[in-house]
Amino acid sequence: MLFRLAALLLSSALLSACSTTPITETNGTQVPPERVYAAELVASRDENPGKGVIAFFRDSGFVGSACRYTIYIDNRKSFAMDSGEYLSVALDPGHHILRLTTGVALCPNIMISEQTDLKEGERQVYRILLPSGESLRLVRMQ
Repeated sequence: MLFRLAALLLSSALLSACSTTPITETNGTQVPPERVYAAELVASRDENPGKGVIAFFRDSGFVGSACRYTIYIDNRKSFAMDSGEYLSVALDPGHHILRLTTGVALCPNIMISEQTDLKEGERQVYRILLPSGESLRLVRMQ
């Protein structure tokens, strides 16, 4: 009986260590400037006149934390994210293609993309997550 309880506790601990946790601007870290390749896109905390804003939040946690994810906006390499980081970009209104890639070192070669139509003054939020046992996702949250 004691062995089963210990095994259950151990497996629960291991499974929870594999999950990722959503972040916010409060508990996350902004992508540092050295990994922003299109600095003119970074949204200011104030208004972005004539623009729309897309915020990207990468979950924190063990799964996938060794992999750096590169974000392309309209086929332009824009920034690279580590676990627990976020960045907001200001874009002209209109149709945009968002692409996320990984594949450096031991990380698998993964590429996913989404299309969006952004309106002036609109804020869209995307969460980048890697559910345990599943594939990488770029999910629109707002």
